[in-house]
Amino acid sequence: MKSIFARHGIPKLIVADSGTQFTSQLFKQFSLSYEFDFVCSSPYHHKSNGLAEAHVKIVKNILKKCEHDGTDPYLAILNFRNTPKTNLPSPANLLFSRSLRTKLPCHEEILKPKIVKHYSNINRSNNERYYNKSSHNLKPVDIGDSVYFKKDMSKPWVRGKILSKCNQPRSYVVEDENNSTFKRNRVHIKVVPKNNDCRSLGNTPFGTPIRVSSDSSPETPRVVVQNPSTKSGRSIRRPLFFSEQYQYYN
Repeated sequence: MKSIFARHGIPKLIVADSGTQFTSQLFKQFSLSYEFDFVCSSPYHHKSNGLAEAHVKIVKNILKKCEHDGTDPYLAILNFRNTPKTNLPSPANLLFSRSLRTKLPCHEEILKPKIVKHYSNINRSNNERYYNKSSHNLKPVDIGDSVYFKKDMSKPWVRGKILSKCNQPRSYVVEDENNSTFKRNRVHIKVVPKNNDCRSLGNTPFGTPIRVSSDSSPETPRVVVQNPSTKSGRSIRRPLFFSEQYQYYN
């Protein structure tokens, strides 16, 4: 990371996953010495760091194809960085304000620096508008609420309690029954429903008889059978040969 900072400068904010290389005390000292803020995404919630996860997936697919075909991976990455997206210029244009020279023949005017408009805000607003059409925010939980949360994604939900809210949106610190703390996203938290009737019944001493009033049982309503009718109002009668009283004699 120091070599990247030496080329492109020190960023103001870095967003990464919850890997041990980022949550260690050594990386915390590194962020303080270089004076940049660091935000850690929620564990087991890849959508919170979706942009980085998507780019890692693309680069992995490029490297796998190059290994399968026996081609140079650096040329493939160069072509990827020089290719514009559907709604954005190429990564090279966004970073250097010009296209990079590749093995493909091109005009010299393309390689000259040209100011590129900032499309990130427009693209972000469009993605946010399309995403909000079919999504909704989960109800936030309060500190001290009893919840179920996912300690391990492959195991059932476990009981816990909300200790505090993290700086990241929709992230909470949860304590389990063994007094161990975990950081989880709101997606992996379910609030325990509060049932006042069950609590009041649980406070009743064991063996206390419960009186049930006989008047409280509702009466069974009488059902009046009516002959069905057609749309025009004519009554529909059952044919005679379906009647039990009809007998057939040879």
